[in-house]
Amino acid sequence: MLRRLRIGAPLDVEVLCDRLGEERGHPIHLHEADLPASVSGLWLKREKKPDLILYQRKTTYEHQDHIILHEIGHIIAGHGGADPGALLRAEQAAASGEERELHLGYSSAVEREAEMVATVVRQWCLLLENLAVRVDSDADHADRRLRSAFDDRQAWL
Repeated sequence: MLRRLRIGAPLDVEVLCDRLGEERGHPIHLHEADLPASVSGLWLKREKKPDLILYQRKTTYEHQDHIILHEIGHIIAGHGGADPGALLRAEQAAASGEERELHLGYSSAVEREAEMVATVVRQWCLLLENLAVRVDSDADHADRRLRSAFDDRQAWL
């Protein structure tokens, strides 16, 4: 899927969202938000409007990217998005001082699957980025070896 969407290194999650939205025929918009501590991200699946991925404003850029990739993991795995009331429930739980982890309708198995998708996408792009840096002065030979190692026969990458 990443090849089909022309996603490479370095990873740009906004480009991934744009291209995934185009492929699905349903746009995905990203929105930075001050979410309760119990929620780092949320995918709101909307029928007549673009889907919305909310991600925590109060964290590092790296973590924000991972949150977005996790929510994309739900989309790719076909889990279905959280209902619009999920954010309200999260805010109410935070306001009432509840420190427990808030589950927004996903099972732990589904959360692990979304996390695995996020990790695989991130690692795939990091691998491509690291391989590109290692091309040395023997560029012709290195280029041939790199291309042959990662052509279409290597479906695992």
